[in-house]
Amino acid sequence: EEGPLEAVALVVAEQLRPDLAERVRERGASSEFIRYDGVEFPIFEADEILSGDTSVAETIHGKGVFVGDLHDLQDKHVTPVDPEMSGLLIHAKIAQTILSDKPIRQVPQWIVVLIASLVCALFVLINQLISDHKWGKAAALLTRGVQFLLMYAFFNIGYRLYVGPGLLLNFALPMTMLGLGVLAYDLIFGFYDLFTKVLR
Repeated sequence: EEGPLEAVALVVAEQLRPDLAERVRERGASSEFIRYDGVEFPIFEADEILSGDTSVAETIHGKGVFVGDLHDLQDKHVTPVDPEMSGLLIHAKIAQTILSDKPIRQVPQWIVVLIASLVCALFVLINQLISDHKWGKAAALLTRGVQFLLMYAFFNIGYRLYVGPGLLLNFALPMTMLGLGVLAYDLIFGFYDLFTKVLR
């Protein structure tokens, strides 16, 4: 039958869970994100399989099996978790992504902009409260502490959204806005203090 060839991982996944493979087709996406987290696959050398070891047979029974060379230098690819991941392992990760039935969805850009704006506003508000207490040199240290805590909270929430419901949150804009918020805050209030002293 003529037509486009399907991905090897999709064909393997279909042998195990035809319903999940059909969901991928129904989504009709030209590309999808791969889950690289959470799964370590058992790897066997050819001589282990040919040795007749029953433990190997029990391990692979009823599982999707990919056969190939993990050490082929011509089949190494850059991924978010490994600069030189074997193409064979990537196929296995794709199959596992399909079988997990947790497709990764990218958070819409408008939500990212909204979150970035709220984080930036929260940072400015907290730092204004710190400045109002006139803690002197300690205020600068507290400001950096707040910045660090907000960054940690954002990364932690983003990670949990990714490994849980499979939501991919772009960190670039919120982190950039938070960094620029610190710079803007320092410049505005630095010039304010300078002009106040000059006017006196």
